[in-house]
Formats: sequence, C-alpha cells, structure tokens
Amino acid sequence: MNASFSWLARLLFFFVILIASPLSLAAFALRDPAPPLNPKTYYSPSSHFTFHVDPTDRQGRGPGEHVLRKDGREVWRRQLPFTLREARVFHDGAVAGYAYTLGPEGFGGKTRNDYGELLVVVLDPTGKVRNKHTFVRGYGKYTFEDQYPQPEVDEFVADPENNRFFVVLTDFDINRRDNEWRVYNVSTGKQTMSFHPKRWLDDAEYVRWCYPPRPLPGTPLILTQWHRIVWTPFLKGTQFALLDPSRGVVWRQTLPDDYTIPGDNTGEERLRNWMRRYSAILSVGKPGEFDLFFAKTGKRVSFAAKQDSKGKWIVKEIGRKPFQIPSEPAENETDETVSVARSFPEKPLPYLGAIRLGAAKEDRGRLTKEEIYDFTVDAEGRFIFVRRQTEKQCDLIQVDQQGRITNTISLPSLAREGEYWVRPTWLGGQRYLVALSRSGVKAKSEAFFADFAKKKLTPLKGFDCPKVVAVAGLSDGGFVVLARHRFEYTMSEELQAYDAQGRKQWTVGEDSRDPEKLFSPEDLCVTSDGLIAVVDNIRDKVTLYDRKGRFSRAIDLKTSFHRDPQYPADIIALPDGQFIVGDAVASGGPFVRMTREGKIVNEFRLHLANGQPLAPRLVAGPDGRLWTTYGAAFVELDNTGAPKHTIGRLPSADRIEEIEAANVDRQGNVYVLDGKTCCIHVHDPDGRRLFVCTPKPADAQFGLSAFSNISISDAGEIFAGGSHGLYLQYSPTGSPLGVTKSLGLDSVVEQWHHQPGTGRRWVMCYQFIALVDSNNRVLKRIERRPSNDWLLHPDELAVAPDGSLAIADSSLAIADSLLGGDGPAVSIYSPEGRPLAMCPSPTRYGPIAYNGRWLAAVGYEGPVFLWNASGKRILKFDPGKQLTLKGIRFLFFSTDGRELRILDGPTQTIHRFALPSTNPSEVSQPNAAPKEATS
Repeated sequence: MNASFSWLARLLFFFVILIASPLSLAAFALRDPAPPLNPKTYYSPSSHFTFHVDPTDRQGRGPGEHVLRKDGREVWRRQLPFTLREARVFHDGAVAGYAYTLGPEGFGGKTRNDYGELLVVVLDPTGKVRNKHTFVRGYGKYTFEDQYPQPEVDEFVADPENNRFFVVLTDFDINRRDNEWRVYNVSTGKQTMSFHPKRWLDDAEYVRWCYPPRPLPGTPLILTQWHRIVWTPFLKGTQFALLDPSRGVVWRQTLPDDYTIPGDNTGEERLRNWMRRYSAILSVGKPGEFDLFFAKTGKRVSFAAKQDSKGKWIVKEIGRKPFQIPSEPAENETDETVSVARSFPEKPLPYLGAIRLGAAKEDRGRLTKEEIYDFTVDAEGRFIFVRRQTEKQCDLIQVDQQGRITNTISLPSLAREGEYWVRPTWLGGQRYLVALSRSGVKAKSEAFFADFAKKKLTPLKGFDCPKVVAVAGLSDGGFVVLARHRFEYTMSEELQAYDAQGRKQWTVGEDSRDPEKLFSPEDLCVTSDGLIAVVDNIRDKVTLYDRKGRFSRAIDLKTSFHRDPQYPADIIALPDGQFIVGDAVASGGPFVRMTREGKIVNEFRLHLANGQPLAPRLVAGPDGRLWTTYGAAFVELDNTGAPKHTIGRLPSADRIEEIEAANVDRQGNVYVLDGKTCCIHVHDPDGRRLFVCTPKPADAQFGLSAFSNISISDAGEIFAGGSHGLYLQYSPTGSPLGVTKSLGLDSVVEQWHHQPGTGRRWVMCYQFIALVDSNNRVLKRIERRPSNDWLLHPDELAVAPDGSLAIADSSLAIADSLLGGDGPAVSIYSPEGRPLAMCPSPTRYGPIAYNGRWLAAVGYEGPVFLWNASGKRILKFDPGKQLTLKGIRFLFFSTDGRELRILDGPTQTIHRFALPSTNPSEVSQPNAAPKEATS
C-alpha cells in the first residue's frame, strides 16, 4: 500500500505542460487535448444492427477491431487498417464513419510535417470498403491558435431516411469559421455535393458557430441553430435556419439577444452551459415538425414545414407553451455520479483513537513549522509575510533578524473563492501595503495600509483596482500595481500608480501593437533610479517607465541573453541599479542578474550547501542582500544562490517537516518521506521512530519530484522516488545505498510499488501500469479499466498483501476537463493484472488503500468511501472532526485488517477507525486521546 500527494502533482504537471509547450496558454484554452478513443457500440435506427469499434491505440491511430451484429448475431468481424472515430449504422447494415490515421492531434508522423490523414469511409453490409475519401492533414492559416491539424470533423450527421450523411469540415481559417459541409450517398459511398451554409445566413459576420444539426424527418431539410454575437451593443443570441442542401436556406428566424440577461451573469452562464450541452432544438418528432426553445420569452415554440404546390417550403408556427431549462447538476456532476452518491450509505466508522509520530514541540515565540512563501524585507532587516491561521483567517507577521515574531496584525477574513493576500509591500518605516486580490469577471480587489508601530490596519478607500498581480513600493510612500481586468471573454492588464494616501495618479494600459504599452506583463519592480520596470513574457522584454508613467526604454531579453528566454516571469530590483530576472526554466539557472543596461552579470539557481535545490523564491532587501525561505527559515544567499546565513529553524533529519509520501510494510511499520530533507522516517505500528534514512550529501541534490513515492522490497530495501528518473535506495536498517536509475518505461512518471512475496514490481506510469519481474522484464501492461475503457492517467496505486492492486485514475477535475473520460473510478486487478472490479465514485479521489478485502478512497472534497473487494459500495463517512486539513491524507489498513488508518499530514497523526464486522472492544483504547510516540 502506498499513498502520495499525486492529485496535487497533477496540477503541477499540467502547469509544466502548459508553460513548456510551444503553443501559448491562449491556444491551449481554445483547444483541449484529445480524449482517449474508448470502445463504443453504435445502433442502427431500428436497433437490429449494432456496430462495435475497439481501438488498438488510445488515440485511434492505426488499426481497430470492428464488429457488426444483427439481432445479437455476429455478421462480420474485421481488424481494419484504420479505427473509426465516429460511425453511423444504416437500415441495411451499411456503416459510415471517419478516422484520423495519426489521431486527432496528428502525433507520430514519419516526417515533421506529417500529421496523417482524415479518412471518410463507407462500409457495405459485409464489411468491405465501399468507398474511402482521403484528406491530407496540415496546419491551418493561424497555427498560433489552431492546435489540431486540419481538416478536422466538426460534425458528423447521418440522415438514413434520405440515404445520406453529412461531414462538416472545419475551416482552415479559424477566425472565419466558414465550415464546409460535404454530403455523401450511403449506397455508393460517393460525395454528391458540398456547400458552405454560413454564406447563406443573414448577418453572417455575427455568426460564430453551429450547434449539432438535425435532419428534419419527412423532408430533405436540415435544421440548424447558429450562435450569434453582436459586439456593439454587446448582444448574445441565435439564428435558426432550415437548409435545403440543393437550394440553400428555406426558412430562418433570428433572435439577436435571446441569450443576453442584463445584470445576471450567473443566469447567462447557466443558459450558455445548457445550450452547449443540449442546444435550443428541443425535438424533431413528427414529419416536418420541430420544437425550439425561445429563451427570452421562456417558451417552447412548435413549427411545421410543408411544401406548397410549387415546391416552395412554408414554415408556420403551430403552438407555444411555457418552458424552463431544467436545473443543471454541478460542474463535472453527471446522472451517474448522482446515482453513485445516493447508493453510498452514510455511516460513520467507530473512532478508535490516534497515534502521533512524535511531532516537535511548538515554540510560540519563534517560527517553527509553518511554510513561508511570499515575504518582504524592510530596511531594518525585518521580514513580513502573511500566515494562514485557518482556511479563511490570515495574519500579517513581522519577524526580526533573530527569528522572533515581533508583531502580528489580524487581516480581514477571506470570504470568496479565488481571494488571496498578495505579498506585502514595504512603504517605509513600519508601514506596509497588503492587498487582497480577487479573481472573476469585473471583480474588485481591496488594499490596506498596515502600520506595525501603531498595530493598525487601515483600508484604502476608493481603491479602484481589479485583480492584483504584483505591487512595488515607491520612495515617497506611494506604490505601483500591476492589475488584471477580467471580462467575460477577454483579459487585459494595466499598470496603476498611487500616492502615499492611496489615491490613483495614472495608468498605463495594454496594447499589443504599441511597444510603449503593456502586452503580457508578469511582474514589476522599482529600480534604484526610480524607474518602474515591468517584465513581459511574450515580448521577452523589460519595459521601463518614469514616475509619471511615461515610457522610458525597453530591454530586449533575447538580445541580452543571447538566447531565447524560457519564461521570464519575475523581476527584482537591486540598490546598485542592477536587477534580477526570473527566467523560469532557463538551463543556466532560473535567475539572471543584469546591469541596468541589460548586460548579463551571472546566472544562478538556489541551493543548499549540499547541493539540494531550493524552490525558486527570491527577495532582495533594500540593502541588496538576497533572501529565500526553506521551511520556516529565512536563508541569506550569496551571488551564486548558495546560503550564507540562516534565520529560523532549518529542516532537519531529526524531525518531520513536510510529509511528501508515506507507505507501510508487511509488518505495519510506517514510512514517511519528508519533502524538505528527503529523509525517510520509519516508525513501528505504535508510532515509535525506529530509524531515519538520510541521503548522502551528493544524492540530496536530486531532490524530490511531485510524483515521489516510497516502496519497500521483500528484502526490506527502501526506495524513495526522486526527480530525474532516479530512486534513492536504502538498506533495511536505513543505510544509504546510493542512487538507482528508474527502468525507463516512461518519460513522465515512474512509481515503483513492490509486489509482496514475488520479487516483482508494479510500476505506475503516466498512462499505464506495468508488472515487472526481478530482471526488469515487463510481464504485463495494464492500459484499460475493467470496463475496457482506457485508463486516463493513474493517480494512485495500492498493492494488497496478496499482490493484487487497485488503481485510481481521473482523480482530479483538470484531468477530466482537459482529457475527457467517463468519470473517476478505482479499478481492481488480480496479482497477474487480470481485471476484477471497478468502483465508480461521485467525486474525484485523493489517496486510496487496498488490502484484498477492503478498498478505501478519500474523495477530493473530504469524505472517505469504502467498498469491498468485489466493488460493492459499503459506506461513506466524513472523518473531518478528527482530521485538520481536508485533502492531505494517506490511507492504510492495519495488518490484522480490522482498522482503517488515516495519516493526517499537518499534525503527523495517524487516526484509527474500526472497519465493519469489527468489534471495537477487541481493539485497545477505543475513543482514546492521541498518545505521544517517542523517538
């Protein structure tokens, strides 16, 4: 059994993918990565025929298994050289569909510009290819925005009544959105016509996209709905149109502001989400009749289309009645998740007490365990930072050069989602500015003057500022703010200046065409000669303004660096006129020191004396000294990023500072990996520390990755997964044995989980699980759930004493929203990797535990779910009364199988709960208070 913070690691991974990709963040937002192509069954209109597609590749590249059945009897089965991504079955068993030979994203081509082909295919009732149309794929006109190769199928519509189907191909010009519709005859497989219906519409320049079209029964017509936006005045509406492919539009109705609800953004969002999911075409039932939803009037409006004696189509309204859109489930909530939630009986497990792992005593007069992130240094060398006391309550803390907390000011409670306190800004003396930043459309932030001499917090009245990105102080007590306006569809940045009383003096706006304006600012500082420097991470420039907001000059970082900047996102002023630019993923180090003219002085990264890397947080005091933090300590650095002096308590192998991962062995001993020191603290089942695995100084430089874990072999050897594809290895008594390379099965993540009693390992990779023998040969690859759908991205893996395992995948919201999938689940497999059961959940998972009899998982919002090994839902309960922080927990079962144990990271406490069919009286000290463990 093993548990780690991997659901948090997913956030980090996706962020790294975004910033490392050659595509922009804006482009990533326009196009989600392609979801895996899962097996799927299609039905003919009469349901006599079924057509099943089973891909051999998760993106649908290459061959796929295709099977046609009639009334349950197999008609034909073939592995075709392509895999149909979508298909339709017609009355006689003919099949039409399309395929991407290299998947929708075009990966794996023979050359750099080979993105594969789009195939439009018609199969006859015997499975032979009746016709195949090939389109070579390439990138569209605007490759910056358009991630997928073109052409791409936007809609695939079958019209069995008219023996045809439509393939809607996206426009190579994504801004124009003039999609081409191609019509194919099913009997011949040949294309019969093509047309561009957007050109037929009224006010086509206002039309954005088409909702899924619907053939109108009893006619040759296609009913369409088009999303429509007018920018001045800003109106969101729709246009309905009946199309005759051979004649054009035969009827239209425009509702220019049907989806505009003034003053009600929530209502607009709810309406928009419902439209995206269902559209306003409510039904196409009887021949020639259809129902539409008119949102402004709240009506279901019925129409009938008939031809007159001259063949002209006449469309008349035949009725209307009230209609309201049904209440939608919460984000990422489906009917299945609601059903699963209701089927979990809510029943608490008896609490049996707790075991503490010997946490160090708190010294209330000094900093001890709290992690310090953003902080400021004033001219007296005092450190000021925001400390979170509870989920909503924060304090402003002042610390002297001896590490003593000298002052505390309570801050207003956080009240809204997306609120956070920005790093404090020193304004002179003991006066500081602290800003409460808010996100969201048209959100406004707040700011306060904090005076430690008077122990007073004063709000800035009239502070008219949206989201606060960064703040820097001016020498006269004023300050400048980098602010971000968020509108419904766009964002813009602004540089604002305020005087010492908090009154706005001037602003500089954003304009991508004007080099003297902002474009993509990330951070700002005030130089020693009073200029305001803003770092831009798309232009790769540092732009400088004078104290009145007038453009002074710009420094081109590409010219200064003699290379392409990798992600300049921080800028720090030094008193000698130099400044430091934080270039996030630069090879020479994330920090570049430069002269005021832009010449490089040196590049460096932050590290401890033993080479262990430090997080790239850097602050310069008014005297020019450089500071960072490590745990609860302030660390002064030299010009190469090495430590010179420490204030506060550095992380030590003598105590656990921050739990990164945990595991238990077959004897019930608990192994805890400290994310600060890379040490493994080993405790017996009662919490007494047995020994500590301390890495050699030369090995500590490898640090830990976000996917670190602990694994214990049958021989008792201990492996701690680190970065760079390496494992730190220790003897059964904790002696360091050096660094062991990973197996090279995956370039993203490779977690080892030893299988008890076999010498084999389960290896969790980014998209699959491998069973590896003692000679590192792969015996089995698990790529699919027991449902035969592809695993999305395994997040958690737990191995039972008999070698069977449980896998949780799709545990994080971002994984579902970006990568598709059929919801979160834990899958159970035999020791040989044979699928046994699948346990769906109404929520995403954090850690899991599995012992061959019980399966437990922490829901992303806090509850614990319990199943038996066959996947039966037993109960759910909320252990929140015992645990201090939801979402950061590790789960284990006791060796006798009677207890579920939950390790609470912040308090380093193991909480014990009795499992069903266990008599609490058989377990010592029920409901006991936590007992201290000795070291």
